[in-house]
Amino acid sequence: MKTKISENELQKLVTLDIGSLEQGLELLSKEEYIPNALGTKSFIDLYAKDKKNNHVLIELKRSDSAAREALHEINKYVEAVKSHFGCKDGEVRVIVASTEWRELIVPFSRFVEDSPISVVGLRINLDHGNTEFSSEKVELVDTVKGRFIAPWHDLDCYYDEASLDRGISEYKKYSEAKGIKDYVLVILDAPESFHDKSIAAMRHQLSQIPDMSSEKIDRILTLSPPPRHIIYHAMQILSVGEYLGLLSNCVSEEELSEIHETISDMEEEESLLFLHESLSAADPRPHFDNYEIGYPAKIKSKLLEDEGWVIREILRFGTFSRNQLLSDNEIINELKGNDGSSGQSFKRKIEVSNRAHTSSAKKDLEDCLSENPVWKAHILRNIREIEEKHPDAEVDISVYNPCTGVLTLFFFLTRENGILYLPQYSILVSENGDPTSMYFGELTAVGKPVSLRTILEKYYDGDIRMLLMSMTWGGRAPDDADIIDDLGLSYSSFRCDFLNGKKEFFALRNERWRAIGDHTPFESIYNYLSKNERALTKIVDQIAKHQTPFGWQS
Repeated sequence: MKTKISENELQKLVTLDIGSLEQGLELLSKEEYIPNALGTKSFIDLYAKDKKNNHVLIELKRSDSAAREALHEINKYVEAVKSHFGCKDGEVRVIVASTEWRELIVPFSRFVEDSPISVVGLRINLDHGNTEFSSEKVELVDTVKGRFIAPWHDLDCYYDEASLDRGISEYKKYSEAKGIKDYVLVILDAPESFHDKSIAAMRHQLSQIPDMSSEKIDRILTLSPPPRHIIYHAMQILSVGEYLGLLSNCVSEEELSEIHETISDMEEEESLLFLHESLSAADPRPHFDNYEIGYPAKIKSKLLEDEGWVIREILRFGTFSRNQLLSDNEIINELKGNDGSSGQSFKRKIEVSNRAHTSSAKKDLEDCLSENPVWKAHILRNIREIEEKHPDAEVDISVYNPCTGVLTLFFFLTRENGILYLPQYSILVSENGDPTSMYFGELTAVGKPVSLRTILEKYYDGDIRMLLMSMTWGGRAPDDADIIDDLGLSYSSFRCDFLNGKKEFFALRNERWRAIGDHTPFESIYNYLSKNERALTKIVDQIAKHQTPFGWQS
């Protein structure tokens, strides 16, 4: 049985051997007083400095009941200490040292995740009748992040209603068997003309193959006709530990050991993708007539926009069924990646005065624009400016960030609504219901495009098949920013202020707004096309010859 120790006794013990908390700590004072003028009447348990000359605030707790108060006290102290000592976030550290962590660990883990300063938790172990102690760093636990639909989906195709019903039934049964609780099934029906058009396109394509007889084509189309229905499955993303826990119930020990070994050298995002796909592929799998990989760009562009599939219903399970305030439209927007998770699009309305709104939006925008450093810097800068100038405004943010490099131009020039494939963003600022400013971005011309051969050699090992292969994951190009530059284009940003019924336009240049004349959206890109028609036509022709009615071929 542990011998009880008072907080005063614990403080004396740590004071005599503060280096046991962290090597190099030097005690500056005990019970450091924070002036009342700064909003607190309390004292910091121990005030120290570390080897790098940072301010270190040490909170000592000896029980769960006392430990629960620690986070509240830290929140009080940190801002006051920064003001009192004139230091910055990066110069302040916090150590929470406690003999008990059972009730503190979850809120502490969330606090560490959200805090802009360095916070460390230490477990104090008492020895020799409480006359000596040692410490060890506590392991943080996974915190609940709320709803976040994994960006990796399953797309199951069905030829008839009976097959679809079987698929839905087995999805429910097998998800329960695997322990998957929080997911949605979007049931989609093909548009009326889809079946006949697909049959005609497939027949034409098969007829181009030498020695392909009409009888053989009929047999192939009978065995593999176009689907009439789709189950589009998506689930709440899990942590690495949660994925492994579910996999342990549906794969063999040998397979689980191989999975552990495979993810040991992976980054977290890569390991999550691998574990998600492993769980999806593990038995039991629901019935389907055909299967494809799903991802945000596919449901947004291919299924709903290009092919015109119709959403019949959305079946919800787990948290998705319990959340009665979550609309079907919000679910579809998140599946499309409009929350920024796909890295391609982001749509949200926020209130600037709601710090949680702006903080969440900034974080999701950073994720969405991780491969577009230019617009990431511009948009985050714009939001900071809006916070300063319009603290009570409502802001409507819309970002389309395809990051498809040379394919951006191909889609623009070959699709019926090609302008919708161009990267663009808008941030509409409104006060009292009236628009005051709009920040927006578009591609502008800055030079001439290089040849497709140059791009292939520079980014795709000279092999057009590598470029075409990227279409399986939506055409994403990790080097998009550099490719856009080689094409003679630039990610540019502008602002329009609405003043007394008039519009004043500004361009962002060298981090400053410069007044410009009237601005016509996309005028620059259309001038670019007319000046470089021959070079762009060659690029389009070389890519187009690899396109078929139902896919890409090398």
